[in-house]
Amino acid sequence: MHIKGHWPAIITPFNEDGVIDYQALSALVRWYVDSGVDGLVVNGTTAESATLTELEQDKIVEAVLLETDNAIPVMCGTGCHDTNKTVKRSIQAARQGIDACLVVTPYYNKPSQQGLIAHYLRVLDACDKPIMLYNVPFRTGVDLGNDAVERLFEHPNCLGIKAADGDAKRLNDYMAMSPDKALFTGDDANVIEWLAAGGCGVISVAGNLVPRYWSRMVKAVSDGDVFDPSDSVDLISCLNWSTNPVPIKYSLYAIGKISTPLVRLPLLMEAPEQSWQIDKLINTYRRLEQC
Repeated sequence: MHIKGHWPAIITPFNEDGVIDYQALSALVRWYVDSGVDGLVVNGTTAESATLTELEQDKIVEAVLLETDNAIPVMCGTGCHDTNKTVKRSIQAARQGIDACLVVTPYYNKPSQQGLIAHYLRVLDACDKPIMLYNVPFRTGVDLGNDAVERLFEHPNCLGIKAADGDAKRLNDYMAMSPDKALFTGDDANVIEWLAAGGCGVISVAGNLVPRYWSRMVKAVSDGDVFDPSDSVDLISCLNWSTNPVPIKYSLYAIGKISTPLVRLPLLMEAPEQSWQIDKLINTYRRLEQC
């Protein structure tokens, strides 16, 4: 499997009663497909997977696969702090028909590097779909070191890595290990630097709001074209008032794509203290997506 480009990490929209709004989810998926995204990531960090039940995660996968209808590939977040549960969730997602699994490093446990290797090897051996490593140490409390990544890249079922550690310089290390792996950034702030240096793509939060623009930007930079980054920089600066996915859900609510910006506890819905941030986001959306 070879993947590249812009993959939004999609949200999970809720109704006022906290139940998943599958109608809104399907509408978002249609919008993203029509906007030219290269793939979608479901049940990831931005989807609040940590507070979704297994049944909800399965129903989300079912709804998204039904809506995409094989138009674009779908990757599913299946990782957690428990190796056996990660294996179970990965096998289940594979049975449902997803194209790849995104497996975050185990959080809270703080395993050693050897423990991380053993964890991933168990998942890689058990699942018949490609596995993408996901390193996001500021959330999990553990960093997947380069030696561990190199060892895991040797496994034929390892698709690549989503690097969300804020260090674009590690891309050169990953490329030296295996130039054929899918090397994605999970940091919107360094996407241009990442792609210009040879990275494959981005699993994006900001791209949820401006999928057409973000897809054009990713393609242009990947093709070596000159691209003015000012709009992307402005957009990212307006999405930082709270923990992801609070700002992006509020933004999608503000432009009418979802009926409520509700998030699940322990997250709380917070509007920005400065109203200009939302005004700027709405204006940016209108300018970039509705032109």
